[in-house]
Formats: sequence, structure tokens, C-alpha cells
Amino acid sequence: MLHQNIEVINFDYLKDEINLSIFERQILRKIFGPVNIDSVWRIRNNMEIDNLIEEANIVRFIKA
Repeated sequence: MLHQNIEVINFDYLKDEINLSIFERQILRKIFGPVNIDSVWRIRNNMEIDNLIEEANIVRFIKA
């Protein structure tokens, strides 16, 4: 019985971390803005955002 409760807590923790990561990317996209390539504007992809923040994990930094 106790073992099942631990699994639920771990799932909830992972779900919260995923939601925080999604929120983090949304905010960073607004901060860094879109990219203009050959007069065509587009949003930055996840790899470009990771390169801009040098792969620092803001969510883990805040939780620590």
C-alpha cells in the first residue's frame, strides 16, 4: 500500500517539473523574441532556446 503512494508522488513530481519546463520555454520565447530569416519571422525552437541560455536548467535552479 505504501509503495503505491510513493509512485503517485513521483508521478506528480515529474508532472509538475514538465509543466514548469513548458512554462519556462514559453517565457523564454517571449523574452528572446522571434527570428527573422530572409524576411520571414518565426518563433525560436527548443534547441535555439537551449543554446541561448547555455542549457542552464532554470526550474532545477529555483527548486534547489
